[in-house]
Amino acid sequence: MNCFLDLFSGIGGFALAAYCAGLHFDRHYFSEVDDYAIAVYRKHFPEAESLGDIRSVDYEKLPRGDWFVAGGFPCQPHSVAGKKLASKDERDLWPECRRMLCELRPRIALFENVLGLFVSDGGRFFTGILRDIAESGYDAEWQIISAADAGAPHLRKRIWIVCYEERLCSAVSDTRRARIHK
Repeated sequence: MNCFLDLFSGIGGFALAAYCAGLHFDRHYFSEVDDYAIAVYRKHFPEAESLGDIRSVDYEKLPRGDWFVAGGFPCQPHSVAGKKLASKDERDLWPECRRMLCELRPRIALFENVLGLFVSDGGRFFTGILRDIAESGYDAEWQIISAADAGAPHLRKRIWIVCYEERLCSAVSDTRRARIHK
């Protein structure tokens, strides 16, 4: 079973991108707390099941399967325009992303955040994210992508982090080695 989970979903930008990219899912879930955003999301994705606040999601109750998870965890703790409190900010929900990786065990997880994430808490926050990902049994790659790269008339640079199970990385490496040694 292929399942999609849209964390911090807002009105559904990640879900729209997934469907526009041709991805298809047997089950679709989302997590959001803003009532207006939830209403808009439900209008555009009536089949999606709301899980409510990420802090109360029970991943054990979700179906087993191949999960694709996407989410832009709150950026306020890391924004250069904010107070830059990092993990001391009550809006820091990265620990919930880590919990999701450990409990749901998605095949792929995609996270997005502001460039301030690189320098948040003197760079220690981003290093901690990478450590959390590795300790959860995942490998990760990250890149800065601008909205202008997708044709938008503004920069809006963001960090995109792709997490994938280490066994997928090993399988790819094994396949490459097999081709090289033929």
